[in-house]
Amino acid sequence: MDLEPPKDAWEDWANELYEQGVACELTATLRIAYVDANGQKTFRTITTEKFARTPDGGVVAAYCHMRQARRPFRIDRVQFAAEPETGTRIDDLLGWLQQRYAGTTNGQRDVFMDRHADSILALHHVAKADGAVRAGERAIFQAFCQDVGPLSPEAAEAVVALAAKMVQSSAIMYGRALKDLAERDEPYRRKVLQAAEAMLGTDKAVKDAERHALKRLREALGL
Repeated sequence: MDLEPPKDAWEDWANELYEQGVACELTATLRIAYVDANGQKTFRTITTEKFARTPDGGVVAAYCHMRQARRPFRIDRVQFAAEPETGTRIDDLLGWLQQRYAGTTNGQRDVFMDRHADSILALHHVAKADGAVRAGERAIFQAFCQDVGPLSPEAAEAVVALAAKMVQSSAIMYGRALKDLAERDEPYRRKVLQAAEAMLGTDKAVKDAERHALKRLREALGL
């Protein structure tokens, strides 16, 4: 008869990994040696779901095949990790997770949004000046992302989908984005301006708010 494995000393389940959008989604199967809060060491196979950097070095939310349940694993308590299929040892687990995530669609999206935050905010401000980001504007936005990325169509679509959910930025926030954009090289600034102009060209009737937003953009970029 199989004996039930001894109970673990688990920290409280990190619900914020699932509820507050602070973690990166990544599915990967790992074989790990884990030491719990009581110093008990177990070997187990886990399938990761999300991970996040923390002051302690990181946490992985995963399905534990031994416990047949979700568990949070503190990365600083993982004494050994390896890929089951190849047996390749993973010395830097957080770095390995981040590298794997960077190759996913959402990983590409996150990197792009960090590098191009100023242009994303500016184009979103122009597009939503009339209250909505329409299909034609989304298509132009996506083409811009693929042009300056470069991004796969799926990653560019993910950028636009996330940007479309943003609330309209204030005049002050728009001004800050324009100030940062003004520091970019001229070819990049021209691409931003051309995308903004094309967005207004998709409307049957351009509203004053859109004209004003585009005028501010053109003046800030010096084009």
